[in-house]
Amino acid sequence: MNRKGHIGLALLVSAPFALLVGLLLNPRWSIIVVGAALLADRIPDKDQRLPFISHRGITHTLTFGVITSFVLAVSFTATATLTQPSSAFDVGILENVTTNPVLFAISLLGFVLGFAAHLVGDMLIEAYDYAVTPYWPFSSKPVALGWATAESKHLWDWGLLLVGVLANVGLVAGVFALN
Repeated sequence: MNRKGHIGLALLVSAPFALLVGLLLNPRWSIIVVGAALLADRIPDKDQRLPFISHRGITHTLTFGVITSFVLAVSFTATATLTQPSSAFDVGILENVTTNPVLFAISLLGFVLGFAAHLVGDMLIEAYDYAVTPYWPFSSKPVALGWATAESKHLWDWGLLLVGVLANVGLVAGVFALN
């Protein structure tokens, strides 16, 4: 799957969760869910720029996604806390997480959704090198759903991008209309 399809899938997967968060808490929180999902969705393919890591290897596993999501959520929460009037320099990074657990939980949700969307996107396409092993290190069995072939992936990319954008237009309309 190409970048457009991954972005569309991240938008599509995060939209219902962002809607729920926006309705239950505050519309502004939905932006964090979608933004974190979009950021995390791009991380697994950074392995293409690292010569010592194979593409669709460790960066395309649930283990990597959960650990990286946790680190990103802690970092995001600490950074956001630093911008608050009361200085976060007085406490450690993990204390920032405990003083702002809602921000931590919402950003963690977005990051996990982004990683999951990326893995699902790569599993949709069946081709010679598209199998991922999402359950490593617990299982080395490759997973390829084969819902599309490599030749039809551009249709999937544009279709997912369109549906993802429309889902987020609905999200914005729904959250802000109902609040």
